[in-house]
This record gives sequence, structure tokens and C-alpha cells, in this order.
Amino acid sequence: MKLSSKSEWFTLDSPIGEPDVKWEYSYQYQIERVVTSSGDIIWFGLNTNWKKEKDGYWTVLTVNEKAKPLKKHLPDIVYGEDRLYFKPCEMPIYEKMYIGLSIDDWVCVSDLEPPKNEDVLVKSPDGKINLASWRSAYNIFTCQSKGESTIGWKWKKI
Repeated sequence: MKLSSKSEWFTLDSPIGEPDVKWEYSYQYQIERVVTSSGDIIWFGLNTNWKKEKDGYWTVLTVNEKAKPLKKHLPDIVYGEDRLYFKPCEMPIYEKMYIGLSIDDWVCVSDLEPPKNEDVLVKSPDGKINLASWRSAYNIFTCQSKGESTIGWKWKKI
């Protein structure tokens, strides 16, 4: 048996890896992670696609604004293969979170206070996972309401 590809869908409250997207919807954001049969890892975001290249570096699909329309299609605007390209970038936050989910080293808030001013993965008592930071003034995560208890909450670095 040979793997043709593996697709996984993830749900978040908003597209945290796409800061230009203004998320004002009542439903949650979904993003797909695909591993192809050749081993490529691709994240399909709302407006952004990331790809892990063979050399292990990450790239993001980018528009070449200097690309010219193909003359043979004028007056229609049709671009050639030089319009889109993959530009080097850092590992997307979604992949960092994915890697963090695969390592089972969750820490209870009662055992160790999370670091301040740093995004961490947070797991609520009902199993919901968020990206948040610690609010030391209130002793809660940024995804919690003021006065809410952190009993049963866990966190991990990404």
C-alpha cells in the first residue's frame, strides 16, 4: 500500500497566520495541511499557501507584481508562469502548532506558571486548543474571561 496524500483540517477562531485577513465571521476559520506522496508539506490558508521545500526550508506563494500580461492574449489580461512564485519564509505558525500538538508535554498551570509575553499553545479542560499568552495581572490566558479559573488548564511552548 502506498500513501497518495494525507489531508488534515484544523479549526481556529481566526486565521492567526494571516494577519492581513480581517476575520469578522460568526463561524470558525479552517485550514488544511496536506502531505503529498513525495513528502511535500503544504498548508492551504484562506489567502496564503505555505510549502516545505525538499531542502527543509519553508516558502510562501507570492505574487510577482512586476510580471507583465502575455501579449498574445491582449486585450485580455493573462499572466504567464512568472506571476506566482514561492518565496522563502520562516516556518508558518500553523506548522509550529502542529509540531507542538504531536509532542505530549503539556504543563499544568498549577505546576508551572506560563511565560509572560510569549505565545503558547493552551488546552482548556474540555480539550479545546488555542494560541494565547499569559496575562499575569489576572492569572489567566488571553483566551479566557477575567475571573475565570485556570484549574484544569494546560499549556506548552511552540
